[in-house]
Amino acid sequence: MNSSRPRVGCNFRVPYTITVDTVRSVVRVLVSGILDADQAPAIVTEARRTAGESGLNILYDLRGATPGKLENSDIFWWPRTIPARPGRTRAARSSRARPWSTR
Repeated sequence: MNSSRPRVGCNFRVPYTITVDTVRSVVRVLVSGILDADQAPAIVTEARRTAGESGLNILYDLRGATPGKLENSDIFWWPRTIPARPGRTRAARSSRARPWSTR
């Protein structure tokens, strides 16, 4: 069971839902639609804020997304290159689930 209602956002044309899943101990970011690299900062920032509030790690579930202007390595680098906002209390680990090929 999830501990809170999902936060639903829309970053340009990319709908996403952020859910705190206490059973699995993870903040799940479900992304669908066409995903471009320049749309990631808003999604990642919101996910980090939610993870900071809950004390959980992040799972970016991109299985419902279609890659647009996106390189295979972009998703790997998001947590490392998108700066955190001031006031961040701790680092959250993140994982990514995606359907498209990495080759």
